[in-house]
Amino acid sequence: MSIYNDLVKTSFPDASKEKLDEIYSNSSDALSGILTGLEPVGHLMFWATDNDSCNYSEEMAANDLRKIGDMLMNIMPIARALQDNSANAKAQLRAMERRTGSKRSVKDSDEQNSN
Repeated sequence: MSIYNDLVKTSFPDASKEKLDEIYSNSSDALSGILTGLEPVGHLMFWATDNDSCNYSEEMAANDLRKIGDMLMNIMPIARALQDNSANAKAQLRAMERRTGSKRSVKDSDEQNSN
């Protein structure tokens, strides 16, 4: 299972403790990978502009590139999940509009129902 599958769920009513642990672990690992990759992006950008200083070793660059790769691997399924969530919400809105014969947005109809 990837983080993509965890992101598109909003509740886990039938999940076992083991499944919840897996979801928690996948989410935490993905977040860590993303946050870990942000700092080396800054390093690479900073040191690329300071060619006169040799304070940025090949080992440091390789480590930063490894962290950026980890971040990018975690961002891709998250981006796909967001894209699918957007398309799913749009499809559900269209279905609601067809059922009600209305072109109002869900937000407009929810505000009217709450008054």
